[in-house]
Amino acid sequence: MKKLSRIEIIRKRIALCMIMIFSISLFLAGCSGEKSETTWEKHREITANYLLENRQNINLSSPGSEWPLIALIQSGNLSDKTIYKDYYQELCSITEQRNGVLDEEYPTTYARTAITLSLIGKNPEDVVGYNLMTPIDDAEKVMAQGINSAIYALIASNYCGVKLKNEELYLNAIINSLYSSGDLENDPFVVDYYGMALQALTYYKYNPKAEEAIEYLYERIKAIGADEGYPSCESTAQVIMGLSAIGKDATKENFLKDKKTPVDVLMEFATEEGFKHDLNGQTDIMASEQALRALNSIAYAKDGKLLFEKR
Repeated sequence: MKKLSRIEIIRKRIALCMIMIFSISLFLAGCSGEKSETTWEKHREITANYLLENRQNINLSSPGSEWPLIALIQSGNLSDKTIYKDYYQELCSITEQRNGVLDEEYPTTYARTAITLSLIGKNPEDVVGYNLMTPIDDAEKVMAQGINSAIYALIASNYCGVKLKNEELYLNAIINSLYSSGDLENDPFVVDYYGMALQALTYYKYNPKAEEAIEYLYERIKAIGADEGYPSCESTAQVIMGLSAIGKDATKENFLKDKKTPVDVLMEFATEEGFKHDLNGQTDIMASEQALRALNSIAYAKDGKLLFEKR
């Protein structure tokens, strides 16, 4: 075996030291808080790109189709404004064809449509002559759909700056169902409703009943998270949006098992493209758009803003 010279030995030792230093630096970087701090922000961009690549699913032919568009707009990743134009033209065409009746069964259709219109700078009270805010002020139909319909009626009215004659009725219904009488306490989706309700109740913090309900729902979200955890990506996303709405930082609220935050739990549903509904699932549109809206809400909250700032 060839005997190494003193210079060659020194060179090998230096090389070995450099490798060790590099390995240690990688280990320390992985242990620092920087990685967890930026993960959700990076995945916000990844998910927005996934929805953008699947924008053919953003149309009026399927229920809830506006939500991906809303998520994209609020993420700041939608630079192609022709999508706004295409959406509005299609909406006008369908509204005219149906004589202003977009949905005979679900008033939430009008709520999300009104929100989308306000986001793209259009007037929901005048779409080819039809007022699309009117159906969400039809208390009989709104309450028939369920408490989520009342919740989104209040979010849409506050965001769009349109006063509803049934505003007080909806507010009381939300409080009574989720707080005072606890009608939905045993509903499997109750944590989703809690998160949604916080987004609506935040507009009414001046109301003592609403303020009490906010504190109650916040404590229930914490208790459920610590005890059972949240069943899906969408449930976790609604919790995060609710926390953001009342000024809580979902990246620091570590009340779940193993001191996890709601954002830690949400990221467990992350995929290489976006998000999946459950841990054994695959990337899908609904989970991704709700997760993106949740991540948007965190970014907005850090700037002291609501996703749907009151007008």
